[in-house]
Amino acid sequence: MSTPERDEESSGFWSGVGDAMATVGRVVGSGASALGRSAAGAYLAVDRDLRRQIFQAPLLGLMSIVPRSTPRVEASHERDVLLVHGLGGHPSHFMAMQRYFAHVAGRQTHCADLRRADCLDEMARRLRARIQELCERRREGRQGKIDIVAHSMGGIVARLALEEVETRQRVATLVTMATPHGGTHLARLAATPRTLDLRPRSPVIERLREQDFWDEPRGPRLVALWSESDTTILPPTSAAWEAAQTHQIPEFTHLSYLVSPASWRVVARLLRTPVPMVCSHARDEKMSLGL
Repeated sequence: MSTPERDEESSGFWSGVGDAMATVGRVVGSGASALGRSAAGAYLAVDRDLRRQIFQAPLLGLMSIVPRSTPRVEASHERDVLLVHGLGGHPSHFMAMQRYFAHVAGRQTHCADLRRADCLDEMARRLRARIQELCERRREGRQGKIDIVAHSMGGIVARLALEEVETRQRVATLVTMATPHGGTHLARLAATPRTLDLRPRSPVIERLREQDFWDEPRGPRLVALWSESDTTILPPTSAAWEAAQTHQIPEFTHLSYLVSPASWRVVARLLRTPVPMVCSHARDEKMSLGL
């Protein structure tokens, strides 16, 4: 049987429980708010261009797991295009670009897989063999020459491959996208044979600095694309090169060249452009993404 004393005692107990829960709620809410502010502050403290690159990375991961097939282009008289991946890259990272080239630009593409080579010189040897294979397979047009589009380290490998005269005679244009022609200081974070070669003033970088065949009348054309927003090539201007026809693409991260349709349009237009005169090789132009 309930009594006034018991009712008052029960009411006091539940009132205390309510006060305690309210206090806990305020503490949890305050902690969550502080944690949210801390997380937001940490997010905003990361460089904006690096944040954009981090968000783009999962797209390349998805390309790696989607079943891959090379789209075929029938009766094309354009030169075939060989795509060369970068450090830690995969041929599948060019999947979207390949479809654009096939269905919009009308260009047949192929990929070089250099993942199992231990060093850049070994990659260059494998790339020479791939170039020879494609040119011998080509039945007609442009003396069997091909174009090369290379991302990041792939551009270094392509330049090493072109040290051989026979290989140079098989290539019309080399387009490098975010390639560290002068090396990148980010390569100092690792000490593998590949990253050691990508450091500024490494023997490989110094060797490329001595290349003098880009001005040959019948030699290949070198086109270098770079961006100030690239947080992988440090400094970003290392992706430009004095012997190349150089173009700056605003707002591009290191991965934008692989995932952005604007990149594919730029590269397709550059490959359609006639080989310029030698005196125009060194110019640096800012590309419009409306191409």
